[in-house]
Amino acid sequence: TAPASVITTPANSGNYNSLATMSGTSSGDTSSVQISLKNSTDTTYWNGATWGAVETWLSATGTSAWTFTMPALTSGKTYLAKSKATDTAANVETPSAGNSFNYDTAAPSSTVTAPTNGSYTNSLPNITGTGSDTGGSTLDRVELVIKNLVSGDYWSGSAWVVGLSTVNATGTSAWTYANP
Repeated sequence: TAPASVITTPANSGNYNSLATMSGTSSGDTSSVQISLKNSTDTTYWNGATWGAVETWLSATGTSAWTFTMPALTSGKTYLAKSKATDTAANVETPSAGNSFNYDTAAPSSTVTAPTNGSYTNSLPNITGTGSDTGGSTLDRVELVIKNLVSGDYWSGSAWVVGLSTVNATGTSAWTYANP
């Protein structure tokens, strides 16, 4: 019976802005573990030195707990990591579908659309804006810092407080926050 291996990092459907090491575990009488790393965006494979067109299986360090030093990854790309273990009787695991993950080092951006910068108003029902992420991940949340320029206090979501405080907007690509 062939041994079994599992990739623990990177997690399937994970989003990473740094990733130095792939890691995992294997069970059974494992003598070696190999990994395959595919740049799914560009349909290329890491061969240990460069990205190429042919899938290459590279040796991981360790067996029951194993690691592999990751190459430099490119922001905005999706990758697929697979592993396979071999036991001392030369039985080779059939690799699973693997773990797909996004690598994103680009900071998201957000813009306030209302009120307009420098405007004066005596009534404002909502603070609104837009957000985007060009790095390949989806926006998780939009956080706002609302400061009273007269007192210097910050809105905490329920009261004006001394010291920096953030509040979460509703929505991400088009977001809103009820005026405090």
